Amino acid sequence: MNKENTMKNLSTFALVAMIGGGDALARDAVLPARRRNTEGEWVNFFPFGSPTNANLTWYQQVYGERELTDLVGTFITSVAFRVDGRQKSVRGDTYTFPELVIRMSTTDKDVDGLSASMSDNVGDDLITVYDGAYTLPELRGVDRPNPFDYLIEFQEPFFYPGGNLLLDVPVELVFEPDKSVPLDADWTNTDTVSRAYMRSGRVTVDTFGLVTKFVGVVPAPATLTPAVLAVGLACARRRRAGVA
Repeated sequence: MNKENTMKNLSTFALVAMIGGGDALARDAVLPARRRNTEGEWVNFFPFGSPTNANLTWYQQVYGERELTDLVGTFITSVAFRVDGRQKSVRGDTYTFPELVIRMSTTDKDVDGLSASMSDNVGDDLITVYDGAYTLPELRGVDRPNPFDYLIEFQEPFFYPGGNLLLDVPVELVFEPDKSVPLDADWTNTDTVSRAYMRSGRVTVDTFGLVTKFVGVVPAPATLTPAVLAVGLACARRRRAGVA
């Protein structure tokens, strides 16, 4: 069994124990943190709202650890984005991606330091957190900022031991031309997000990034079984050792 499948099976076992054994404590983090209650300065479609002519085949976004401290030691169970508040009209119907793949890992790359060799940005603790069809909920822009209602709940949780966090989308996602979604984004050299993406075979690295919300779950004390603890210890040891 390879590294990713091993960690995937451990995390599944831990999540079942966590949910089934009692109340759990949820924490969240919004990055960049200064955008939690204020609109970002930019709008972007990559990768989750791209029109069909984008030719976007791989997307990565890195999140700085200094604004993820509340999630250390949690199982990240979802990621969410929000519609850009400056748009006058937003889609009010659902849409299904035939295939959505999201992977997550920690990374030794700095924010604003992603490599154009995108495979080099991925950490040893990489797991696939979502793989399958995804139906986008209704998205209605009503506020500035809008709520984080572009929600993707993971099929597999990601144990976050600390460090910079990488969101990796290795497949093309496209909407019909009239159904793309403008998402809130930020472009600041000193913030905690940046990205790399491949479009038409060419890689671009810049300091742009979607305003993002992660939710992490801490198991209730009664659910801290050996299986749950094993996940955290295994991830922490991998990170310290830097091995697969």
